[in-house]
Amino acid sequence: MGQIRIVLHAMRLVRNSEVAGYIRENLPRLVPFAKDVCLLIQDFVVAGVSGFEHMGQEISNLLLSSRMQPLDCARAWFLELAVRQLISLDAAQIRSLDQLTGSLDIRQLHLIRWRANDINYFRSRKTKVQEIQPWAQPSFIFGARCLPKEEYEHWIRANKRRLQFPLAEEFSNWCLRTHGSDPLSKANDAVIAAEPL
Repeated sequence: MGQIRIVLHAMRLVRNSEVAGYIRENLPRLVPFAKDVCLLIQDFVVAGVSGFEHMGQEISNLLLSSRMQPLDCARAWFLELAVRQLISLDAAQIRSLDQLTGSLDIRQLHLIRWRANDINYFRSRKTKVQEIQPWAQPSFIFGARCLPKEEYEHWIRANKRRLQFPLAEEFSNWCLRTHGSDPLSKANDAVIAAEPL
């Protein structure tokens, strides 16, 4: 297994479309190396190397395969590709991923729906935020940032004291302060770090 990781790391340095083709062709067999594969895909996409375009259906099929059912962390890595906007999932593909019910899956899907600007999803569920498991509430609150600012502010202020996770009020206040920005982007790291608490 260590040798395969070394090869994957070397492939990250090569950065050509033949490597991308090999990864796509062998993706189901490379599931045990999900982290390394996803970091390779990120390096290629950021560098502008072709080969990983239009992977949404491949990734959603892989995530829903029986092979992936017991592999929570591997699924989280492949979902992270969509959170980081390295692959695109259309609305139908996102809906199909609702079959995933693990805690990490739910958290990642909230972030993917935020990236997809799925206002209807958050609007239809915001009154039931207390019914969401406490572990997934922060990602739901964060994802709901795609709601219009006034609607989001009113909803957060009305519910932040009823949330069931540690530091819920502080997290809610941070979400309000950063609404309209993309805290997950590298460009916003310095701006957000400089904000007063």
